[in-house]
Amino acid sequence: MVSKPSDRMRSLITRRSFLGGCIGVSGALLAGASQASGKLDQLVVGCWGGSSGAAVKASVGDPFEKEFGVKVVYDYGGDTEHKAKVRAEKGHQRLDVLYNTPGTAYVLAKEANALVPIADMASLIPNLADLYKNLADPNIWTEWGVAPWTYAWTLIYRTDKISKEDAAKVDSWAVLLDPKYKGKVGYPNINWGNGYALLVLALIQGQGTVESGHPREVDKGWELVPKIKSQVSTFTKSDMEAQTLFKSGEIWIAMRSSREVPVYQKEGVPTGMFTNLKEGMVATNEIISVVRSGNALREEMAARFVNKALSAEAQTVLAKNFFTPSNKRAQIPADVKDYVLTVDQLEKLNHWDWIWDAQMLDQWTERWNRMISS
Repeated sequence: MVSKPSDRMRSLITRRSFLGGCIGVSGALLAGASQASGKLDQLVVGCWGGSSGAAVKASVGDPFEKEFGVKVVYDYGGDTEHKAKVRAEKGHQRLDVLYNTPGTAYVLAKEANALVPIADMASLIPNLADLYKNLADPNIWTEWGVAPWTYAWTLIYRTDKISKEDAAKVDSWAVLLDPKYKGKVGYPNINWGNGYALLVLALIQGQGTVESGHPREVDKGWELVPKIKSQVSTFTKSDMEAQTLFKSGEIWIAMRSSREVPVYQKEGVPTGMFTNLKEGMVATNEIISVVRSGNALREEMAARFVNKALSAEAQTVLAKNFFTPSNKRAQIPADVKDYVLTVDQLEKLNHWDWIWDAQMLDQWTERWNRMISS
């Protein structure tokens, strides 16, 4: 059994006080607090680009600007870019809000004291009360963030390569190991998505229960690394690489997000999705955080942005972009009901313990790379 983090580390997230156009950012950009007037001129939001960034702007940013009269400036990038930026700007943060993952939040909070616990800002985030319970649990999401949406990591497949008859028989992640798909499986490298590759192999082995407070059973997942190695032509290291291989037909089955399926279908890519996996699908675990700037005006406005992001109105717009809302009061448009998670699917998602992951990932990566290269 892999060792567990210390009680001191774990105590950070077992608090029960938790309450129930793109504009580029240049090196010269300064935080938008006007000291003379006490008015905030702008709020800098770090978020993913592409369709995710566009959805954030449409659902939160534009309505927020109209309501508060504060310009929202977007700094697009992934966890790697934003982690480097926050580390470099320790003590003089220019970001105010950060969309990230719990593992990144843990690292930034521990290393740079760069994030404000959500519970500390709860009075400014009343929409927390309307979230599904497991999407507002600090023991899953860490105390420095809350889920602005969710969707699932699952298996998608090429309908022009896999027959309806074969697809109908798939009820397990173990299809990844079926010899008939040798060389046609798309699978992530261990350090893409922070350890998901190991989690899925553990689920196939009847383990993978890794939510905070539960047994961390992933050891047997390692036994399947040689088997998955023989099935995979390329272990993908990025979303772009995985998407390119799937769209080209080089891979027929891939571990990808439920949200991608309607996008691919609209693009004319023959795509289906396995959702009836007996081991369950896996939560993507993305969060929104308040950055600690040391400026009360900026931090309070950042909390209001988070509240706006969690509102039923913003969540309804997100649903139109195939995100599953985290707010129970959001309205799901009829034309996207087949693409967002049902309440039952949402409640059965497997959640990853991100703090444990952050502590173990270097060790896992070394072991994974050694096994893959042998």
